[in-house]
Amino acid sequence: MLRRFSFGNLNSVVDLGMQRVLIRQASSNDLPWIKTLLETNGLPIIGVEEWFGNFVVALDGKGNRVGVAGCELYKHAGLLRSVAVEEEYRNAGYARALLDVVLKNAKQKGVSLLYLFTNDAKGYFKRFGFEEVTREQMDEGVKASHEFTECCTSCTAMLKTL
Repeated sequence: MLRRFSFGNLNSVVDLGMQRVLIRQASSNDLPWIKTLLETNGLPIIGVEEWFGNFVVALDGKGNRVGVAGCELYKHAGLLRSVAVEEEYRNAGYARALLDVVLKNAKQKGVSLLYLFTNDAKGYFKRFGFEEVTREQMDEGVKASHEFTECCTSCTAMLKTL
């Protein structure tokens, strides 16, 4: 049985050294920007609206949207998705800040197994404790996702135990 829930009201300030980043719940005003950012980065937009309550946006010190991350929640399992940062803001810690907030909130919601699919970021996610798994090893809830069935059929699957 699929049970969906959102992160709820979320605001988190993360210190990136010389500046702070605000990670906040995505709003409906962010949706067009999120879809454009994902498409620009070759990431799927299918399911974004369905799981929008679980998306967060990173803002720089001037209030500019710089990155996004989302999570689909299936009882005790989750699917990390749509981690993307605007090109000019990469390698400054924004993706890590987004990932930290999503991991923390997923764990608070009872997620113990967090999966993801990637084509080219295995090394990046391994730094955060994700390990490669086979598609057959994935949780049944995640197997029902659009990413599993439609978008990421040839991607590498990874798992982190929270």
